[in-house]
Amino acid sequence: FANVVLLCHFDGADGGTTFIDNSNSNHTFLAEGGITTSTVQFKFGTASVIGDGTNNRLSISGATTDWNFGTTDFTIECWVYPNTSAAFGIFSFVDTGTVFLLQGGTDKLQAYGPVPDLTTTGTVATGAWSFVSFSRVSATLYMSINGATENAGTFDVSASSLTVSPR
Repeated sequence: FANVVLLCHFDGADGGTTFIDNSNSNHTFLAEGGITTSTVQFKFGTASVIGDGTNNRLSISGATTDWNFGTTDFTIECWVYPNTSAAFGIFSFVDTGTVFLLQGGTDKLQAYGPVPDLTTTGTVATGAWSFVSFSRVSATLYMSINGATENAGTFDVSASSLTVSPR
């Protein structure tokens, strides 16, 4: 747990606007658009975070080295529940243009940013929960859907700000 730099449960009441980082970093979120917690659909706890995909995001900015992964190993993972087959960024590092996203129309995961971009062969189901992860080990980024590695390749990530973009 000492190396966890962001841990979000997104618990709360329906329509809530408070988002807490439970990691030791205790980041503060800036909610943009109509993003809220929803008790209609959640995987665990009391709620999940939801947005309509139009300029809805949670941003963490300010001086931090938490996202400066450089060449070190890292894992970014979460549960997603796409209602429709439309593109959305799951996590983005705005200052570097790096985005981990779900492609619209294909429902494939993509790591977009420093060349080369990587795309999974498998898809994320709509109308169901899927566990997705992006893990870099020894300079290789592995993208997984529900525990199955779907693609791997070289990928570099270093940034100072993070955006979470639920749909």
